[in-house]
Amino acid sequence: MMIKEAIEFVVSKVHRPALANSALPAAITNKIARNKVMIENFKKIGDLYLYLQRFSDKDSSAGGVVFDALTSLNLESIETIVYEFQERFSSRLRDFTMLDDFVIGEVYSSFDIAIFSKTYNVMQGIYPVGNEPNYEAIFTKVTLDGDGSYPNEWIREGVELKHYMKSINGNFSIDYKVNRAIINAKNYPIYVFVKTGTNCTLQGIFSCHNYERDESGGIWFRLIKSAFFEADLEITQDAFNQDLEAEVAESLNDTAEDRGARLKMATPKPTKQTIKVFGYRRNPDVVAEVLLRAGGICEGCKNEGPFIGKKRNEPFLEVHHKQHLANGGDDTVKNAIALCPNCHRELHLGVGY
Repeated sequence: MMIKEAIEFVVSKVHRPALANSALPAAITNKIARNKVMIENFKKIGDLYLYLQRFSDKDSSAGGVVFDALTSLNLESIETIVYEFQERFSSRLRDFTMLDDFVIGEVYSSFDIAIFSKTYNVMQGIYPVGNEPNYEAIFTKVTLDGDGSYPNEWIREGVELKHYMKSINGNFSIDYKVNRAIINAKNYPIYVFVKTGTNCTLQGIFSCHNYERDESGGIWFRLIKSAFFEADLEITQDAFNQDLEAEVAESLNDTAEDRGARLKMATPKPTKQTIKVFGYRRNPDVVAEVLLRAGGICEGCKNEGPFIGKKRNEPFLEVHHKQHLANGGDDTVKNAIALCPNCHRELHLGVGY
């Protein structure tokens, strides 16, 4: 991939020689090492080029003391290689990450979010995208397993979120820029990423319903999933299924009268949404061997397949991987089992699994 070539170009010109030079003060090499980590996490050349340009901007503080330290030792700096980078990768300088590249249900890193928002700060929690007041979107990283004084939590699983606003030294203020951005998010979407460890899963697109103060003095946003903003976005199959399950649960807990009223108003034609499906090219020999081993008998319940399949004219069974491929399981005969559709669905959706 050309982005790897672009990253190697910058690192080999600037970071590697600088980090190998013992004459540089530790404070400078630490800055350079952190910058190297940021550089290595870019995925699009256009995004990287915009970042490099910050260092050659006279009004920017991106370089400064690092530039002075490097040039004093006749070392290359980002400022001195930008033009060469531009010439070498001119055909890809407009290859940028776009808002539509973010897919509901996919996992991203804090670097992906920081780079797209052009803050380049992975420690933030809330990221306005664009310029105030006409933001393109708001990205927010939410941790749901915290046990602090102000834990974020679902009010309704996957649908309504209690999300504490930014505070400084325990002071919650609606005047902080990022808090103001969420409060005013009427015409732009709020992308909620649920952070687990280093992974940030795009949970969905939300709107800010209101903000409230709790008994402890904390102020939190009430964020509600927005069908309007999600309608034209791509979503993974798993996220799509989870959304549907959450909506069905909501409907089951509602009254028959409310459901009936909504059904009367509902359009009979469903809306369309692009679903991104990930698949694995499975080894046909593994499938064949497992089916032959089973001989038409489910290896779960030990009953014959419930019907005769059209394609092979034999009792229908499905081959299931005991350790899922998505979880690192091997595509081997040892890791596979032939199951009837009922046993197969139980393994995926049953209460005990």
